[in-house]
Amino acid sequence: MARMSSTERMRAWRARQPQEEYRAQHAADMRAWKEANPEKYRATRLRARLGKYNLTPDQYMGKLLEQEGRCGACGTDDPGTSYGVWCIDHDRSCCAGKFSCGACLRELLCNGCNSALGHARDDADRLEALAVYARRWRRD
Repeated sequence: MARMSSTERMRAWRARQPQEEYRAQHAADMRAWKEANPEKYRATRLRARLGKYNLTPDQYMGKLLEQEGRCGACGTDDPGTSYGVWCIDHDRSCCAGKFSCGACLRELLCNGCNSALGHARDDADRLEALAVYARRWRRD
């Protein structure tokens, strides 16, 4: 009998496991690993993010130094992510799909600014209208 590869063994094991039980156990294992290895988790998330935007670690750090460790929009020094990695803003109309060409990158943003910009679909008029709305309902 031919020896099974590790991938084949994993597939066979998963086929024998109830899917919900497997997912719950995997999620628990990942949480435990993340808590036990916070620096490795941060490095893993950073590598994944940089790969998505065709950035090297040196380019990322250079951008972060250029921005003095602050959000390119609001100026906060807190990236707002659980793993301390800044969001990489890019022109969403440039590249189709999940990955960026690297030429359409703008600045590093905190999670809040990046989310707001994405939800507004990079529409400056919508963001200005939202700012007017927020000021109108501000309770100072």
